[in-house]
Amino acid sequence: MRSKVCSGGMMPTVALLPLLVGLLSLAVAVQGACSSSDNCTRTIYTWEGGRIVWPCPTTKRLITSTGKYKPRDLIAMRCQRSGTHTLCVFPRYKSSNPITLSKVYATKKGCDVKFEPFPCWNEQEEGNCNALQSAIDLHSDGEYVWVLDSGVTQSQRTPVQRCPPKVVVYCSKTGKKLKTINLARFVTEKSRLQYIQVECLKGGRCYVYVSDPGNNAIIVYDVYNGRGYRVILPKAVHMGCRYRDMLYIFLSKHKEGTRLYFTYLGGNRLFAIKTEHLRKGHGGNIIDIGEKPVVPVFLGTDGGHGVFFREEGEMNIYYWDTNTCWKKTNFKLVYKSTLGLYATHVFPDLKLNRLLVLENDFPSYVKDHAGCGTLHQISILDGSCKCNSG
Repeated sequence: MRSKVCSGGMMPTVALLPLLVGLLSLAVAVQGACSSSDNCTRTIYTWEGGRIVWPCPTTKRLITSTGKYKPRDLIAMRCQRSGTHTLCVFPRYKSSNPITLSKVYATKKGCDVKFEPFPCWNEQEEGNCNALQSAIDLHSDGEYVWVLDSGVTQSQRTPVQRCPPKVVVYCSKTGKKLKTINLARFVTEKSRLQYIQVECLKGGRCYVYVSDPGNNAIIVYDVYNGRGYRVILPKAVHMGCRYRDMLYIFLSKHKEGTRLYFTYLGGNRLFAIKTEHLRKGHGGNIIDIGEKPVVPVFLGTDGGHGVFFREEGEMNIYYWDTNTCWKKTNFKLVYKSTLGLYATHVFPDLKLNRLLVLENDFPSYVKDHAGCGTLHQISILDGSCKCNSG
């Protein structure tokens, strides 16, 4: 999966991660808890709905006239910095969404935000199984972009399984499609794929982990050997769940090896497993981290051993160092929403050694109360959380 442009493995990520972790740790240590001074200048982008950069007026007219584009139907749920630009996924929850993976295009700093399909319009074609159908999550190490495509469109109203689910890998610089991983062998009719994590070892061997709450499973795929398996989780993992809802997964690096943490939103406990076990295709030796003192919505990591989350229904973002005990006293408040929005993703900007947070008004989107479009914001998360939430 190397090209003349996309080469060099994971070295840029590895070199910068300690800086990211160090910067955040310093901020948290200095601040301790949030203050009330102004932090509004931390905002990078603010926009409503999803305005698109069209290739020509004819294309815009054709798509709009057929009812396949309504700006209010677009919502960005996950974003990543990829090279010098920001990529966002727009899951096709509704039928009037012509793009599902795009990069932010702003003519002014933070203003007039539009979205340009990535890598091109052909990759957005609904019903074409060689293209993306509904991008629901993504991962970027700076050089490569890994996109999880559920294959399901109109999922909020009348779900349509357009194509088998897949993971598509692109070169960040050129947009060239480098690899497509078909996940059809690892799913069933009950599957509901949600999140992707990618672990690349020294030497460039990469493993993909995808959560599937419908089967109470984690899909593991060995990219180098071109093989994968569905690891079924013990029943204890969904104990206490009224139904299998969101199955959060995130990677955390430790001295004894990398762990994959996982939990259901409605589950009572947090679990982890060393990825070396997952790579062998079994789910044994699961670590019970403990009972959850809150109901966390996990948002992303710092690339090391720290993870960010907010409590269900709440807007403030907390940081937990996985090297410490899983209890409230170790949760540090690091960000407060200024617009009453809900964070959906925390992601690194490796070029500038900083962390960013994506927020939106998802509840209004679901209820069709978004007016002209759902309000979004991307801001810098530096651990100082100086803003009042109003």
